[in-house]
Amino acid sequence: MYRMFRPWYINDRLFWFSSKYKQQTKCLKVLHGFTEKIIAERKRYHESTGGRYLNFENEAEDNDTIGSRKKRLAMLDLMIAASNNNQMSDSDIREEVDTFMFEGHDTVSMALTFTILLLTEHKDVQDRVRNEVNAVMEENGGKLTMTALQNLPYLERCLKETMRLYPSVYLITRKLAENVMLREQLIIIAYYIVFVSYRFCIIAKILTRRTSQV
Repeated sequence: MYRMFRPWYINDRLFWFSSKYKQQTKCLKVLHGFTEKIIAERKRYHESTGGRYLNFENEAEDNDTIGSRKKRLAMLDLMIAASNNNQMSDSDIREEVDTFMFEGHDTVSMALTFTILLLTEHKDVQDRVRNEVNAVMEENGGKLTMTALQNLPYLERCLKETMRLYPSVYLITRKLAENVMLREQLIIIAYYIVFVSYRFCIIAKILTRRTSQV
């Protein structure tokens, strides 16, 4: 965020001479060290057990009950198994772990919090969601299976609408891999562009145009 609002620091060479670069390097060393420690400990565990715990089934079946204790591989174990087959390097694993540690620690809780907030504000929608869930649970003998989850279309739409209004990741930055023409304006390769999903998803003009195309 510090660099984002100081365009002159977007240039790596200028940023290298700033005190913030040293601070960033120090922080990254701590973060990457933590991630690498987790990966190394898990790999040592699988080496000590001969890798026998890397063979659990990793895909949910349609009749699996949500919350059941059926053994499945965790995401990190799946990536370690892939690295054993030379499909992923340690660097690839670290990048993936960094990603889901960031995106998994509060994005789900934020989405659920805003969903509950909106359902509280719209009692009619809340009643319809409750009735849909109760009906599906009754049809499945009180069990919530993977198949049952696919029969909750209204709840799914409510979740998607919540994430449209209150996206957990509302700011996305990308570095251009090629030149891009945007409304007669040339954006040069290697420039960074910022996509504000929160703003984009609530602009009436854009939503009206998209709705008319459906």
